[in-house]
Amino acid sequence: MAQIDAGLAVVSRYRFLEQGGDPANPAAGYEYLYCKADGFYYKDDAGNVIGPLGVLYTEGARVYNDATISIVTATDTALTFNQERYDNDSIHSIIVNTSRLTCKTAGEYKMNGHVSFAPDAIGWRQVSIDVNGVTRIASETKVPDGSIQCMFSISTEYPLAVNEYIELIVKQTKGSNLNVTSLANYSPEFSMRRVG
Repeated sequence: MAQIDAGLAVVSRYRFLEQGGDPANPAAGYEYLYCKADGFYYKDDAGNVIGPLGVLYTEGARVYNDATISIVTATDTALTFNQERYDNDSIHSIIVNTSRLTCKTAGEYKMNGHVSFAPDAIGWRQVSIDVNGVTRIASETKVPDGSIQCMFSISTEYPLAVNEYIELIVKQTKGSNLNVTSLANYSPEFSMRRVG
């Protein structure tokens, strides 16, 4: 059971600290696990330090479109995004190639897409994530019941090199245009965050 004591969370024999530098040696019988800008560190009561235990990555972006988008039937369509929730590595532009999240720091990325199609029972709906406009790395297809919006949340992890890009692709087979609806904080939204 954890207790809070002067800014330290004490769990069993471990004290968890948020730390800019190295803390003083812990009391006898205790160890510290603390966080610095480059990862987590472990320090025992003899002053031995091991770390970084894990690297903290900050590269990422989450974008959205605040307007409804009309999707032509039976056509793969890359959704465009005219707003940014955050972008801390110049991953997205609201001026050019607004459908793309472009890798600026090589690594493995977690990618998420959220889409809601307007209610309609005809045909099927599909949401996918493509790399460089050619490689499909995730996809989900649903047959809607027509009484409610057809909603998707799709996620995957994939390694990206610098300047490779991902797009959120939608397709529907209603036989005529169908809207991807704009829902606050949900649809359409697209993100990528470095995890390795």
